[in-house]
Amino acid sequence: MKTLKAVADGSHAINKRLASAKKPLIILGQQILRADGDTNAYDLVKYIAHKHNVEFNVLHSNASQVAAYDLGLRNDCEFTLEDNGDPALIWLFGVDDKNLKTPKNTFLIYQGHTGEFGASQADVVLPGAAFTEKQSIYANMEGRAQQTLAAITPPSMARNDWKIVRAVSEITNHTLGYDSLIELRQRMKELSPNLVYCNENTR
Repeated sequence: MKTLKAVADGSHAINKRLASAKKPLIILGQQILRADGDTNAYDLVKYIAHKHNVEFNVLHSNASQVAAYDLGLRNDCEFTLEDNGDPALIWLFGVDDKNLKTPKNTFLIYQGHTGEFGASQADVVLPGAAFTEKQSIYANMEGRAQQTLAAITPPSMARNDWKIVRAVSEITNHTLGYDSLIELRQRMKELSPNLVYCNENTR
């Protein structure tokens, strides 16, 4: 972490090499995503990459985790909640981890289509469409955005995930400003432009 901070503030010798390199590339392992003290190593590397216009990729074992990080979603099932008796709400998006442990006084929402461990523990299940039933964007191991198209219609009451979130936001009086897929993609472009240019290497 000390070395990364030195590179970030410009005091490390490698900054000269980064500045003069023609096609610099940083490849990160998934361990970099773990927080270290008050500063996350991933944030420092991302800052360094943007500062020197360096391409960087993160190798990760969890599907779509890197795209979630690009959008600012920081936690998956690798979290802990203190069981202090206070009410808690957990909303799982396709998380089916049999080792998931939640406090006793937790209201658990499961949204997805696999319906295994997460759904069996949930107080409420929100049926989401599978990848074959919706138009979606995914990031592959190279960091390239790829799009899927709906091959079949979602069954019964299943809906696209973004439509479910939009409906819940309206019920809770915190309505999101997305009424169409185009508006949602525009917001994605503001947060992480690389995710809306499909099949192109924009990193």
